[in-house]
Amino acid sequence: MEKERILYGTDELLIMSTGLIDRESYQSLYHLYQPVIGVKALAMYQTLWSELKPGKMKSNYMSHSALCEMLDYSINELTDCLFRLEAIGLVRTYKTKDERLTQYVYQLRVPLAPHTFLNDGLLSSFLFYKVGEVRFKQLQGRFTIESIAGRDHRGDERLQ
Repeated sequence: MEKERILYGTDELLIMSTGLIDRESYQSLYHLYQPVIGVKALAMYQTLWSELKPGKMKSNYMSHSALCEMLDYSINELTDCLFRLEAIGLVRTYKTKDERLTQYVYQLRVPLAPHTFLNDGLLSSFLFYKVGEVRFKQLQGRFTIESIAGRDHRGDERLQ
């Protein structure tokens, strides 16, 4: 979404999904994406997911004003959050317009797996910039898979 796009409260939107979020995706969202996009954008992303019909990969149509009311965001805050979600790859936006109505489709993307996120040069750079070196190394350690050789027979780490 280009930053200059103006959203109107009367515009309609439909939310669609490309997959399902699992436990690993939530870990990635909270530990890797949230520091980069912020809490408000993460809340919007979760709210968009919650609007999907149970067992379906899409929502009912709604207006931007209804979404703003749900989130208690202004239309400008909503626009900013949407921009952040698109920039990080969590949402793709499609727009159609005729003489009386503008409709948006927000396609929700499943977050990258932690190792994929951390191995992406651009995403890991954003994260490093936001959290600093110490926290970044902690996050790398959190999502690093240890080899079996680094543990004893009970699964406890061996003292070196």
